[in-house]
Amino acid sequence: MHLLTLIFVLILQIISKISTNNFQVFFGNDLYHFVLNLLFISGWGFEKTTSFNQPIWSVSIEIIIYIFFYLLINFIKNYKYLFLILLYLILLIFNKFILSNPILNAGAFFVSGIIVYFLFFEKKKLFYYLLIILFFINILGNFKINAFCPLMVMLCLLSEKYINKNIKGIFSFLGNLTYSAFLLHFPLTLIILIMQGVLNFSSDIYFSYKFFFTYFIILIILSHFSFVCFEMKMKNYIRNLIVKKF
Repeated sequence: MHLLTLIFVLILQIISKISTNNFQVFFGNDLYHFVLNLLFISGWGFEKTTSFNQPIWSVSIEIIIYIFFYLLINFIKNYKYLFLILLYLILLIFNKFILSNPILNAGAFFVSGIIVYFLFFEKKKLFYYLLIILFFINILGNFKINAFCPLMVMLCLLSEKYINKNIKGIFSFLGNLTYSAFLLHFPLTLIILIMQGVLNFSSDIYFSYKFFFTYFIILIILSHFSFVCFEMKMKNYIRNLIVKKF
């Protein structure tokens, strides 16, 4: 899916360059940045500017986090809370006061999620104490994303058992579309911008509710067909390929 949307964006940016004499939104669309995008390393600090299907930078950072998680899994098993809290504080302090970096920030969020997971299943009292503390931290002073995100995860965990099957089915349906929607929303935006450049219609359309809902309806439909017709089939094909080999 990543390769497909990357090539699609490349084609659209070439069309934009020919038809409007300019790229759209992200301008570092050269061979160097194409390779970075292709290898999923466009968010690792090698990039010089934004490029191609730029939102994929966050997925490239997730890959780093997963690699470090794999390398640190034994420390997490053996030392659990002591190691996780220490690691979280180190990541948070470095990101806030020494070197502001999206990789460190993502790592802190990931570690906080692991801590929440362990507390929820192993130490319910501490889970509720932390929930109360985070609640008051969030309502006092300015917005604090490092306190807000763990709180939202905790509230979702608590509310899960009160959600009926039909609503869970809706969440499951929408959850399946998130990756496709994430990758497709910029190509869809590119198509609209190229059409604007060619047809020369007013930018005022972007502020209308009709455009807003139409855009997301189209995106959801495209994401659904992408998930069913491509993403799931590719996953099953690759999974079966691996099973046959091993």
